[in-house]
Amino acid sequence: MVDVTQTAEHTDAGGGRFRIRREADQQPVVVRVSGEVDITTAPLLDEQLSAAESAVTAPSPVILDLSGVSFLASAGLSVLVRYGQRYAELGSQLRVVATDRAVTRPITMTGLEDVVSVFATEHEARTAGQG
Repeated sequence: MVDVTQTAEHTDAGGGRFRIRREADQQPVVVRVSGEVDITTAPLLDEQLSAAESAVTAPSPVILDLSGVSFLASAGLSVLVRYGQRYAELGSQLRVVATDRAVTRPITMTGLEDVVSVFATEHEARTAGQG
């Protein structure tokens, strides 16, 4: 059974929906996001990654599943940089799951893949570096 420690939703003026859910039943902690990550929703992402920091046990990673994200703005990229660096300082790692070009392109164009690892599936993110 999954222990969902928090789910948050946001609907913008145009009717766009953002949803984030942190699952901390075991290691690694998984944060799942859908919708647009922009200036209005990045604080919710920041809040959940901060909570994940408290729940993760190094060297286990935090997996950030962005497979449901349709837009990743600079505010979201800033959050990824901050927590990618922070988790590394703690002996952990931020592993991002993404395949949509709306997410992978900004990560690649900004060189963020030097700070976070990007995987096509959650399974790949979970098993990276294992035997």
